Amino acid sequence: MGVDALMRVETDKLYTPKKVRKLAARLHDCFGDVCWVTRPDKYYPEGSHCLEIVADRPKLVIDVNLSCRYYGEGYERGPLVKLLGIASWLERNIRGASIFYGGDCDLDLQPFGSDVRDDLWEYYCSRGHEDYRGYSLSKRTEPNCDFCSVQLRDCGGGGGKTFLYCGGCGLKIIEESGAYSELRKYSDFFKPDIVGEWKPLD
Repeated sequence: MGVDALMRVETDKLYTPKKVRKLAARLHDCFGDVCWVTRPDKYYPEGSHCLEIVADRPKLVIDVNLSCRYYGEGYERGPLVKLLGIASWLERNIRGASIFYGGDCDLDLQPFGSDVRDDLWEYYCSRGHEDYRGYSLSKRTEPNCDFCSVQLRDCGGGGGKTFLYCGGCGLKIIEESGAYSELRKYSDFFKPDIVGEWKPLD
């Protein structure tokens, strides 16, 4: 189980449910499926949109329903660029908005103002997803991508096979007994469409 991103808006201004629903539609139009929307069905008879009012006193509190992982120092996983964009969008479209952010393992969400976002953006620009995705399951040194000149990432495997991936260009390699096979870009490791033999850089 991963850590999901949570976001919340608080404001002293008054917004009707209809107005919040219209804002939710615009937010989803801008940021797509990272904003969670469920049309009414048998499981959600009233449906659920990406902005939902959860309290209106003493402040208006709006939950931002996200469908992505959290990103933060020590857990560099989620789509931070979209999360930062959503927070900025909310500040610009909801008067007096204070934004709060965290993971679903946090008891309390933390303020997510522009200064905090700037610091996190600075961290992201220097680290990206490397600390999270760079973990090698086998603790061995993998070859470099022949196109990007960066080390391939060990992302699992089984049955004597190791799955390798380049975050720069999407190269997928299966290593078995010292031999490397290249997969087509959108091929699945578990149902591989092999292009042919791949030779690592010396």
